[in-house]
Amino acid sequence: MASRAMMTEDITDLGERIVPGHWLKSNSASGPVIVEVPNSIYNWINKGTSLSPNSIPSTFLQIVNTVAIQVQETTIKEFQNPGLPWTVNECRSVIAGGSGILYCLPAFFCKGNNITQCIWVTQALLSIMADYVYVGEKSCIHGVDRCFAIANVFALLFQAAFGLKSITLILTVFPISCFLLANRSKRKFNLQGWIWYHFLWHLSGSICAAISTYWLYTCPDYNEDPSTLHSLLNHVCSTKAPSVMKS
Repeated sequence: MASRAMMTEDITDLGERIVPGHWLKSNSASGPVIVEVPNSIYNWINKGTSLSPNSIPSTFLQIVNTVAIQVQETTIKEFQNPGLPWTVNECRSVIAGGSGILYCLPAFFCKGNNITQCIWVTQALLSIMADYVYVGEKSCIHGVDRCFAIANVFALLFQAAFGLKSITLILTVFPISCFLLANRSKRKFNLQGWIWYHFLWHLSGSICAAISTYWLYTCPDYNEDPSTLHSLLNHVCSTKAPSVMKS
């Protein structure tokens, strides 16, 4: 029968004593609470890294492990898993979950393109549903949100690869950092850290997407008539800006 491990400040301190299925929480006001542990986090601890308990993972290793977890959480086995080590009441937060509404921002900068508007409004609704309404609960909405978000990110990067200069990639540094720190807080059972970094991920990610969307829909016109727009676009617009981005 699988054993259970007591929660500590850092999940890596538990080493191989942690098992997929349950964590025994000792910090609940009503006593110990059993919470299901996502297999993706279990694999990160026991398989995804060979670090000793006292070592600090490099940024590259954090990125690799985080990407591996995200990919695993889109599989059928983990599709409904919320991926959080807390109870529903603990992790439900307007700050972390309600901030998903910010993903509506890019819809205001696409020159009325109906398809793009629908994509970003859908992204906002899925984010709220996954991170607030069904947070901490098993639901297929978690898998749908992950898959849609991944597809959306790659679609935006693909468009930017042709429409914007590579220097614009600097916009992604802060959102990615927040995303990594949110996942690190989750592995360390740092609830407040996860709430704020997840909020900053939503905030910075939506702003980054809004700016990129504005540039993508503005650059084609700028390339045709540079005198009509600000010179800043000289540094971000690629001459390969696709005409399909025109409204």
